[in-house]
Amino acid sequence: MRQADATAREILTWLASRSEVVQVLHPSQPAHPGHGVWKRDFAGAAGVFSVVLRPDLAPFQAEALDRLRLFKLGASWGGVHSLIAVNDPRRGRTSLDWLKPGPVWRLSIGLEAAGDLLTDLTHAFELLAKKQPALL
Repeated sequence: MRQADATAREILTWLASRSEVVQVLHPSQPAHPGHGVWKRDFAGAAGVFSVVLRPDLAPFQAEALDRLRLFKLGASWGGVHSLIAVNDPRRGRTSLDWLKPGPVWRLSIGLEAAGDLLTDLTHAFELLAKKQPALL
């Protein structure tokens, strides 16, 4: 758990720096709606978190995900292998006004090296970066 938490935090810091990402959803982050409870009650976190991409990148997410080699598409959380899945928590819910618009990717960080996972994600985000309009 400690290793997955440490690796996840390294990856989410990188993701938060990306212009393609509009929101990182992890309780250790001060902007997360549950951060106060997490800080009060927990000493660490699991390696599971989500990111929200810019809405205009939705048409390109399948192509970006196809570039991943270490991350596998899947919905089993907390294992030793890193997984990623497209998720829409808005479906059937009305109480997510804190969630920004855009595609949601849910990541489960396994025991692979952080550098290897970041390299893998870089391949996907290189494609997304090419698809986004030039920032002024």
